[in-house]
This record gives sequence, C-alpha cells and structure tokens, in this order.
Amino acid sequence: MEIMERIAQALNILYPDTEVYFDDIPQNAKLPCFVLQFISLRDIKIAGIKCNKVYSVDIVYSAETDSNVFECINRLEKEITKKLKFISYEIEIIDKDGHFIIELMGENPKIKDPYQADGFYKTLSETVERLSNKKCYFLSVNLDDVDFEQGFYVLKPVSLESTTISLNHKKEYEQDIELVYLENSSKNIMSVLRENEIFMEKLAEDLYFRKHYINLDYSINYEEEEEEKYFTDVASFIATLTIKRRG
Repeated sequence: MEIMERIAQALNILYPDTEVYFDDIPQNAKLPCFVLQFISLRDIKIAGIKCNKVYSVDIVYSAETDSNVFECINRLEKEITKKLKFISYEIEIIDKDGHFIIELMGENPKIKDPYQADGFYKTLSETVERLSNKKCYFLSVNLDDVDFEQGFYVLKPVSLESTTISLNHKKEYEQDIELVYLENSSKNIMSVLRENEIFMEKLAEDLYFRKHYINLDYSINYEEEEEEKYFTDVASFIATLTIKRRG
C-alpha cells in the first residue's frame, strides 16, 4: 500500500538505524523497531463532493525501556508531521509500546483521472472560471491539487429532464446543477458569501453565457458538513442553478 510506504520512508529519514516492519514484529527482531499497522480507510466528502480517501495507520514503536518510548513519541509528534500531510493524530502508550495513530490523506483512485466536462457543462465550467478567476472542477476533486486559500468551484449535475417541442423532435431541456464553492481562509464568512452572491449575479448577466440557455434561476444555500471539521474554517456554499435550454 503506497500510503504505508510513504510513512516508512519518513521514519527511515528520522530513524535510519531502526527497522520498520509491516503488520507484525518478526521473531527475534531487534529492539527498538517500528511496526506499521493499517487500521481503516474511509472517503472524504465535502458538501456532497467526492474527494480523497483517508487512511488511519498505527505507528507502533517498541523499545526495551519506557524512557525510549516517550522520547520517540515526542519526536514523532514534532517531526513526522513535517514530512507527511496529515489530518489528525492520537498518541497512546501501552506497556513499552508507543502508538502514534495518524490519519493521512491519500489519492482516491476513482478521481485520479477525473472525468472532464463536455458540452454545456464545459461551457458552464469555463464561464465560471472566466468570471470568478477561480478553478472549477467537475463532479470530484483531489484535495492535493486545490488551493483552499484561493477557493474553488465544483460543478455537480443533479437532474436533467427533456421535452419534445416540435414535430422534428427538437428537444428542450430543464436541469438542476449544483455549483459548490469551497474556501478555507481567514476572511469573514459573510464576505465570502457576498463575493459568491456577486459572482452569481455576474453569471446570470453574462452576455456570452446567455446565448447557451433560455432561462436561468438560482438559489444559494449554506450548510456545514460533518467532514468539514477536518479542514479549518472551510466555508462552503451551494448554488443550485435551474436552467432551461434547447438542444
């Protein structure tokens, strides 16, 4: 597992003379040593958007004396978090084993090669980027690639209905699309909200974009998600666009 190798490499830099094992300590292993034990895997979703996976791993340090364990755990707390992107960690010492349980963010294989928007979604995405000067992703996002301080949008189609409007089977479409905005900054949340309101006004009034639809209505909602507690001061706004257009 790539995430385990990443942790092992960090430990090898900090403790080049200490062996790192996976799962269990072999018989007759020399102490002190590290053992990496995989605990769990879960997905991160923010405002309903698919993001990365989170791996929980127990870094177990076994030594001959308690003092060595305390010294190692203290150093891990200060140093290893500089070498690894982590969400949270816990420390526990049982007998002569120190447990440094860390949650790391890794890639989500499902979004490694993200689906690229096309057709009307591509036009909308490009318009959002042009008017906001912020990145706009489609359906999912890799949190390692985004700029939380700058803020970004994610386009999420919700529904699509078609109606035949002529004898030659010409179609008229009505669809709901969520435009999710995420930002992690020191700005006041009301100022971020106002910026999004101004942006939505620009989107609805943009003459180029108007050529691609018959009617556009929107509403903006704010709702905190449980996962967002892992990202300090994340502001998320969901603008629901109701668009009528012809094919």
